[in-house]
Amino acid sequence: MFLHNAAHPSDTSFDLAFVFRLGASTDLDLLIDATQAVFTACPGISTTFEENPSGIEAIVRPSAASVEVSSLDPTLAGAPVSDRDAAIARKTQEQIEAGPIMPEDPKQVTARFYRGPDVHHMSLVASHLVGDAYSFYRVVGSISELYARPRSEWADVLGELSEHPGTIAPVPTTAAAVSRYRELLTGVESFTHTGLKVSRIEGKIIGERHRRVISGPAAERIRSSGEFATFGAATVFFAAYAATLQRLSGEEQVVLGVPLAGRAGYRAKGAMGFFVNTLPLPVRITSAETWRGLCEQVKSGIRVLQSNQGLDLAGPDGTELTSGTYAGIDNAVTFYKQGLVLSLGSTEATSVPLQRAALSYPFSATVSDDGSEFVVEVGVADHLIDTHPERLFDEALDAIVSRPTAAVVDGSVFVENVADDARATGPTVIDAIEAIAANKPNAISLRMGTEALTYSQLVALYTSAAGVLDAIEATRLVVVSMAPSIDAVVAMLAVMASGRTYVPVDPAAPSARTSLILSRVEEENGSRPTTLVDGRLLSQSADSNVVNGNALVRSRRPARLLRRPTMEDRAYIIFTSGSTGEPKGVVIPHHNLTALLSAAETRVGYLEGDTWCLFHSLAFDFSIWEVFGPLTSGCTLVIPRADQVGNPEAFARFVEREGITVLNQTPSAFRRLTDALVRAGGRLPSVRIIVFGGEALYPADLREWFARISPQTRFLNMYGITETTVHVTLKEINQDAVDFEHRSLIGEPLPHLGALVVDSFGRPCPPGVAGELLVTGAALAEGYLGQPDLTAKRFRSVRLTDGVRRAYVTGDRVRRDRDGELVYVGRLDDQVQLRGYRIELGEISSALVATGHVRATVVRVIKKEGSQPFLAAWIVPATNDALDTDTIAAARRALADRLPPYMVPAVIVPVDAIPTTKNGKPDMAQLPLVSAADEAEGGAAPSDLASRIALVWEETIGAGRVRAHDRFMEVGGTSMHVMEVHDRLHTDLGLVDVTLIDLFEHATPAELAAFVLTRSGNS
Repeated sequence: MFLHNAAHPSDTSFDLAFVFRLGASTDLDLLIDATQAVFTACPGISTTFEENPSGIEAIVRPSAASVEVSSLDPTLAGAPVSDRDAAIARKTQEQIEAGPIMPEDPKQVTARFYRGPDVHHMSLVASHLVGDAYSFYRVVGSISELYARPRSEWADVLGELSEHPGTIAPVPTTAAAVSRYRELLTGVESFTHTGLKVSRIEGKIIGERHRRVISGPAAERIRSSGEFATFGAATVFFAAYAATLQRLSGEEQVVLGVPLAGRAGYRAKGAMGFFVNTLPLPVRITSAETWRGLCEQVKSGIRVLQSNQGLDLAGPDGTELTSGTYAGIDNAVTFYKQGLVLSLGSTEATSVPLQRAALSYPFSATVSDDGSEFVVEVGVADHLIDTHPERLFDEALDAIVSRPTAAVVDGSVFVENVADDARATGPTVIDAIEAIAANKPNAISLRMGTEALTYSQLVALYTSAAGVLDAIEATRLVVVSMAPSIDAVVAMLAVMASGRTYVPVDPAAPSARTSLILSRVEEENGSRPTTLVDGRLLSQSADSNVVNGNALVRSRRPARLLRRPTMEDRAYIIFTSGSTGEPKGVVIPHHNLTALLSAAETRVGYLEGDTWCLFHSLAFDFSIWEVFGPLTSGCTLVIPRADQVGNPEAFARFVEREGITVLNQTPSAFRRLTDALVRAGGRLPSVRIIVFGGEALYPADLREWFARISPQTRFLNMYGITETTVHVTLKEINQDAVDFEHRSLIGEPLPHLGALVVDSFGRPCPPGVAGELLVTGAALAEGYLGQPDLTAKRFRSVRLTDGVRRAYVTGDRVRRDRDGELVYVGRLDDQVQLRGYRIELGEISSALVATGHVRATVVRVIKKEGSQPFLAAWIVPATNDALDTDTIAAARRALADRLPPYMVPAVIVPVDAIPTTKNGKPDMAQLPLVSAADEAEGGAAPSDLASRIALVWEETIGAGRVRAHDRFMEVGGTSMHVMEVHDRLHTDLGLVDVTLIDLFEHATPAELAAFVLTRSGNS
C-alpha cells in the first residue's frame, strides 16, 4: 500500500470510510469514550510510515488516532433524517476526496461524532495502510463490546488489542501448497484483462458503485439452492463474479483478484493492521463448462489460495510461479460473513451508504452475508458503465441458482444452418451508366490530362470493347493489368458489360504475386485467362492470351453484345492479402455493387455535378468506389498521373487545378497531403467531401486540415472490407470529435448492412466491451475463389431476430459506445502478448496521436535474438515539433497520462513520414530499422551510473535485459520489486539519498541517473 501511495499520491480509493446513524437513546459520551479507548489500545492504528535512508520506518505515535466531536449544521436541525444522513455522508465523502491519508500523516484513523436533536451520526475514516477490513470489523466490534460493558471490565477487552502488526510473523506456506498453486497457474498467459484497461484521471480510477440488498424471498431462494448448500455463499458469488468478468473481457480464461486475510494464530487475529494478501485465482470457462462445474472450479481454487495466503509473489517462490510476469491484478472480489455492524444494545445503529467516485479497480465486487440478507456492491469504471456489469452479475447469480447444469456460455449467434444473403434489386452498374448516357449524353464522365470522354462516348467505347472480347472468345474471368488511365477504366467496364468478371492485377505487383493470382484464375477458368495489359508492355509477353488493352478499348468497331450482365453475375474478383500474406480472390457479384452504391449515395451526399479523383490502384478495392461512385451518379471522374499520385505536393496542385470536390484517401496518404499543403500554405476550397478508408482513422489526423486548410470540408470515415464490398459503416468526423475524441470512430452500418459484435464464444458483447465484428446484409462476397474451406471459415451463418443470415467474420475488434455507434479497436492479430500483458497495438497508436505531439505512427513489437521483446513506435512529429529527443520526451510524458507503463513504447523513432504502399497503407518493410543504439538504450547513450542502475533492475526483476531507457513496468517490474531495488541502490551503489518517491518519479535508469547526478552537481 505504501508503494501504491507513492505511485498514485492522489488516489483516495483505498482509504476506508463508514457512516452510522445512531438512535436517540444512544449514550453518545459513552460511545465517544469507548471509541477513544479502543483507538488508544491499538498501536497499529496509531502508526505512521516514513522513509529514511535505511528504508521505510514504522513509527508508533500513541493516541494519534483522532476522535472528534462536531455539531450538526443548524440549518439541518429540523430536516428529515434522510437529509441529515445525506449531509453527513457528503461531509465524509468530502473528507476522503480532499486527499488520501498520507503514510506520514499522524492521524491515520479519524472518528467524528455529530450530535443531533433526535438522532446522532458517527463517521470513521481510516488509511488502508494501518488496517484491513478485518481490522475495522474488530475495531467496531470492540467499540460495541465496550459500550455494552461496565467501564470496570474494559481493560479485559482492550488488552486483547495491544499486539502491533509488525511483531506478527507471516502465515507459513508449505512446499505442497506452492506446488498446488503452480499447477493452478499453469497456462496463465496474462494476469490482467484488456477489457478492464483504464486510464487514471489525476491518479484515480473514476466510476460508480452499485449497491444492492438481496433480502426476503430472493435471499431465501439463494440459500435454499443446491449450489449454496454444496459450495457455500462465497463460492456461489465468486462464480457469478467470474462469469461476469468473462463477459467484460471476452476471454476464455479470466483471473480473479482474491484478497485473503493473511492471518494465522491468536495473536494475528487480535492485531489491528494491514495483513491482506491479494492473490490471482485463474478460472477457465470453456464452451462446455456448466455453472456447477464453474462453482467446483472456483471452490477448488479458493482452497489452493487459502493454503498459500502467506505467499509473497515478489519472493522467490512467487517469481518462479509466474515466470516474473506478475505485476498485480486489475480486479478484486471479496466476501464477508457479515457487514460492518455497530451494535449498541437496544439502540439502533444503521449504516449509511456512501457514494464514492474513486475506485480501487476498474471492476470489483464485495459481498456480505449477515444470515438474513446479502449486500452486494459492484464497482464499475466509467468506461464500463454502459456494459452494466451489475446486471450481468445478477443474471449469472440467477443462472447458478436456477440452472446449475446449464452451460455458462450460451447465446452464440453461430448456427450450422445454411443461410442466404439478402439480395439488392435494381439496375446493374452498367445499366446505371447507360441510363445517365441516355439522359445526359454530353456530360463528362472521364478526364485525364487533356483527354475527356462524355457519357455517350464512354458507353460507345466500352460496348465496342466488350464486343471484341466476345469476338476473341475471352475467358469468363478477364485479368486487367493496366495502370490507372481512361483506357483502363473503359477496359474494366467492357469486361463487366460483356457479362464477364473483371480481375484487376497491379502492373507493378511482384512477379510471384502476379503468378499466383494468374494460376488461381486459370484454375477457375479451366484455361489461361485473357489478360489485358498496357500496349507498351505487350512486347514483354509471348502469351497469346495477353491482349493489348489500349488497342482493344480504341478499336471502335460496332458491336452487339452476346449477353448483358445480370445482378447475379460476378462483377469483379479482387485479390487481397489480409493477415496471411497470401492473395485470396474475393468474389463480388453485381448486386453487391448496386446495394453499396444505393445505400451510400444519400448518406455520403455527393451531387450530380461533383468531380471525383481516381487516386488508388485498380487492384485496391477502394478504386471500385472511386470509379462507380461518380460514374453511376452522373459525376466526373478525373484520373491523375502516377507521378502526381506519388508526390503529395504535385497531387495537391492536381486537386486544386482539376477542382476535385470528392476525394478518397487512406489516412496515411491524407497525412502526407496535409503536410504538403501546410508547408506550402495551400488551401483546397473545392474539396467538399473527403472519404477515408483502408486503415484506422483517428480524429486528430484532421486537426491541421480543419485549422489551416478548409474547415468547411466534410470528413467521412467509411470503415470497410474487401469481402463486404468496399464500405461497411459511415461516421462523419466533426470539429468536436477532432478536439475531444481520440478513438477511431467508425459509426453505424450503411443501410444495406448489419453489424454484430461478438466475443470469442460468438455471444453478442455488451455495450462497451470489445469483440469481433461480424457483418451481415446485402453486400457479402460469394467467398474466396477456389478456397471453399477458407470461405466456410470466414463466411458463417448466424441467427438474428429475423432469421438465419450469412455473416462475414472480419477479424477486426470493435466495441459499441453508449449511443450504439461502433469504435474500431484493432485487428485481432494486432493483439500481442508482452511480459504477461495483452496489448492492443492500435490503442497505443491512438494514444500517441491523441498526445498532440504526433501526427502519424506505427507501433510494433520488436523481437531480436538475445534480448527481451519490446515495443517500438515510429512517429511523425506534429507540425510544430522537431525530430529530436525533446519531442520523444514530450510524447512519453503525455503517454504516461493515457496508458499504463507497460504500454509505453521502449523505443520511439521519429521519422519525416510513414512510408506507404501503392494503396496508401503503411509500408512496414520501408520503415527504418531500430538501430543498435536504439535497441540497446532506447535513445541517448547512457551514463555509467544509468548502466549500473539498469543492472540492479535486471538482477532484481529477473525478466531479461534492462536498458537505460526502459521503464520499470515495461521490463516486468512491479510494486513488489521496488523495495528490493531501493535497498540495492542504497547498499550496492551507495545512492542513500534516493527515496521510493524518486523511483516512481524518475522511472527509467537514465532518468534516475540524470536526477541523481543533477542533484549532486555532477555531469
